[in-house]
Amino acid sequence: MWISKHRGLDVSLHRLQPVAGGRPDPVANRLILLLFMLIPIEGILRKWIVPGMHGFFYFTRDPFVVSLYLWYWLVSRRRLTVPYGTGVNFVLVTLVGMVITAALQVRFGIVSPVVAGIGLRSYLLYMPLAYIVWKSMDGIAFARLLKLVVILSITLAPLSVAQFYARDGILNVGAGGAPPMGLALGFFRTTGFMAAVAHNADFLGFCTALLLAALVAGVQTVNRWWMVVGLVATAISIAVSGARMAWFLAAIVLVFALAASLLTSLRRPTTAVRLYAALAVLVVGIGGAYYAFPEAAEAFRQRNENARTFSEATIERIKGMIMPDPDFLDEPLGHGIGASTTAGGYLQRGERKFTLAENDWDRNIAELGPVIGGWFIAFRVLVAAWLVWCGFRAALWGYPGALVLAGYAGTSIAVAQITQHTVHAHLAWLAGGLVLALAGRPALLLGVGRYHAGRDVIGRMTGGHDRRAPVPCRK
Repeated sequence: MWISKHRGLDVSLHRLQPVAGGRPDPVANRLILLLFMLIPIEGILRKWIVPGMHGFFYFTRDPFVVSLYLWYWLVSRRRLTVPYGTGVNFVLVTLVGMVITAALQVRFGIVSPVVAGIGLRSYLLYMPLAYIVWKSMDGIAFARLLKLVVILSITLAPLSVAQFYARDGILNVGAGGAPPMGLALGFFRTTGFMAAVAHNADFLGFCTALLLAALVAGVQTVNRWWMVVGLVATAISIAVSGARMAWFLAAIVLVFALAASLLTSLRRPTTAVRLYAALAVLVVGIGGAYYAFPEAAEAFRQRNENARTFSEATIERIKGMIMPDPDFLDEPLGHGIGASTTAGGYLQRGERKFTLAENDWDRNIAELGPVIGGWFIAFRVLVAAWLVWCGFRAALWGYPGALVLAGYAGTSIAVAQITQHTVHAHLAWLAGGLVLALAGRPALLLGVGRYHAGRDVIGRMTGGHDRRAPVPCRK
C-alpha cells in the first residue's frame, strides 16, 4: 500500500494521503458550528455592541475552542491519543521547535511571557481543529454548516451594499468603531460582520469556496436553489467590498473548480454542467451588482489604477511576500513570537511599530528566527500541497468538492495571515479539515451512499468498502 498502516497523517513525498476513519461526534460537530457562528458574533461585538471593550472580545472564541478539544480527546475519545507516522513526526517537530524557541525568547528577555503566549496562540490554537473536523464531520453537520453559510451570505449582501454607501459611517466600521481602509472616490472598503476589512475578505473567500464546492459536488442535503441564492449574494458582497483579496481568493477557487471539473468529467459528466451553471451564477451576481451599483465598479477600477494592480507592481509585491526581508535574518532566535501581531505589538512596545500587515512569511521569520521560521513556512507549504493532492485524487475518482475547497484552504494555509489574527487561522484550518473529510468520506458528507451511525462504511482513502467511494491508494 502507498500509505502506512498506522493511523494518522503521513505526508512524506510518496505517502501524501490521509487515512479516513474516526466516527462522527454530534457534540463536537455542534461545537464546530458554534465556533463558526462566533466569528461574525465576535465582529459585531467588537465594533457595534461594545466597541470600547473590543480588546476584551479579542479572545471570544478561545474558551469554546479549548472546550472542543477537551471534549473530543478527553470525554468523547476518553483518552488523549496522538496518531503517529512520518507526517505526524514532522508536525510534532515543528510544534516542539516553536515552543522551545518561545521559551528561549522569554528566558533571554526578547519577549515577555504574555506576548509569547499570544504568539503561540496565534500559531497553534486552531491547528487541531482541522483534525477534529476531518474525523468527526458527518452529513448532518456539513448540511448545517452550508445552511449557516447561506443564511450569512444572504444577510451580508444588503449589509455590504449599505456599508459601501455609508462610506465611513457607523454602519461601516472596524474594531473599536475605527473607520475602515479607504477605497477610492471617497468610498471605503466594507467590513461586513467582521472587525476588519481583511477578515471580511477572507470570510467572503471561504463562503465562495464552500458554496461553489457544494454546488459542483452536487450536495443532496441542502436545497440547490438556496445555495445558488447564497452564491449570488456572496458575489454581490465581493463586488462592493473593494477588497482585492476577496477577488483573488474567488479567482483561485474558480481555477481549482475548473480543474476539478476537468478531472471529474470522465466519471461524472454532469459535474461540468454544474460548474458552468455555478460560474454563470457568479458572473450574473457580480455583473448585476456593478450594473445596479456603478459607483462600486468605478471606485474599484480607480483603486486598481491607483495601486497599479495590473502591472509589474503586483509582481514585485508578490516577490516581496515570498522573499524574506534581510532585516529579519540577523536574529537567530527572532524578534519574539507574537511581537508582530496587533495585540502583541501593543503589549510589547505600546504601538504597532513592528506589526506586519500582509507578509505572513516575513512575520514567521521575524518572530521565530530564520531556522525555525523557515521550517514553519515549509510546514505550511507542505500541508497546503498535501490538501491539494488529496483533493486531486478525490476528483479523479469522481468527487470534485474537496479539490474546489482545497483552492481556498491551500492558499490560506500557505500564504494568508493565519499567524496574525485567529479569524484567518480559524477559517483556514476549518477549510482544511473539510477538504480531508470531503476527500475521505465524500458520499457521507454529500448525502449520497450508505451511512451507519458510528462507522465509516462509505469508503476509506486506503481502499474502501463501497465502490462509489474514492480509492486513491492502491497496491
